[in-house]
This record gives sequence, C-alpha cells and structure tokens, in this order.
Amino acid sequence: MSGANSQLRNTYSGDIIVESNTAQPLLGNVDSLINKIKTVDGVAGAAPINVLGAEFVFGTQRTDADIYSVQPDLENEVFTTSKSMIEGAYLAPGDVDQIVLAYNWLGPVNPIYLYIPVHY
Repeated sequence: MSGANSQLRNTYSGDIIVESNTAQPLLGNVDSLINKIKTVDGVAGAAPINVLGAEFVFGTQRTDADIYSVQPDLENEVFTTSKSMIEGAYLAPGDVDQIVLAYNWLGPVNPIYLYIPVHY
C-alpha cells in the first residue's frame, strides 16, 4: 500500500465504512454493530465515528470543518490520529470536557477537524 493511502487509512477512513441512509440518518445499536464488525475474519478493530459538517465563523471570516464524535479508547485501537499530536494530549476515555482541534494539510474537503468525545 502506498504511503498516502496508508496514511489515509490509518488516520481518516479505515477499510470498512458503514453509513446511514437519508431516511434514518442515525445508526442505532452502535455497540451491537461494532461487535458484529469485529467478528468478521481479518478485522483487527472497529470504532464508531460520527462526522458532521460545520462552518466556523469569526467576524467576517468563515471556514468549513468536520466535527468528529469519537470514543477515544476504540478510536485509538483503529486509527493512529493520537500519535500525530504536535502539542497537548489526545482525548482519553472518560473525557467529557475536552476537544482536539486538528488541521489536515491534505484534507480531502475540509482542512479543519474538531474531535469531541462521546459515550454511547
């Protein structure tokens, strides 16, 4: 696998993506779905991540961003994002009042990411 593809898989998308449909935008029974995915032969880990598009506005300046809601312990099992911190620390299990603001130099659409911890 080329370096760029490996980096994308390890920090952004993984190998399997499960998306909801427009009629039911939220996936139900996330824990059950994650457990089923983990039973697939060859799957090393699975993590639920919800992504929501957003726009940040400061005065007359605007930029698009993606907001990721993650379970830090599961996210760390699947992705290497936490190893790319330049300053500060990544989210820890149990964090409820922390965020990580990230900038992706090669962002596919929105270069700014905001990671927030969630607990299902």
